[in-house]
Amino acid sequence: RPVLFSDATVRENLDPRNRHTDEAMKRALRRTGLADLNLDQPIGAHGLTSASTIFFSLARLVLLSPRMLLLDEPSSSLSRPELAAFTETLSSAFDDADGVGGPLTIVETSHSVERERQADRVVRLADGAVVSTPPGGAVDPPSR
Repeated sequence: RPVLFSDATVRENLDPRNRHTDEAMKRALRRTGLADLNLDQPIGAHGLTSASTIFFSLARLVLLSPRMLLLDEPSSSLSRPELAAFTETLSSAFDDADGVGGPLTIVETSHSVERERQADRVVRLADGAVVSTPPGGAVDPPSR
């Protein structure tokens, strides 16, 4: 679960180094479905759910405009509707519509077949070795 400092403001949690404008922070919050958060209010006052903290972490990343994300089971605590929202947000939040994004590579570990279906390429591992790489992105549930 992402770390948030409950006594710090949304602004301080989103941009701890104070490098971004209010508009950039508000844009990142909008892109991740958190537009209703007040930058100057303590984050603890918002009563964020577990899912909301994951979306908040995505907002932090949107601000950084990374070229690569390494995600370790980012959706493991999400319900089915939250997973659908996460998938949509991840695919749209980093687009280059306003010139701040760019190409993004995502490397993700997941046990979720639904997350696998969103991938351009899937590599399955077992006991530290590659066991399959489905051609053309086709993904079948892993056999056990």
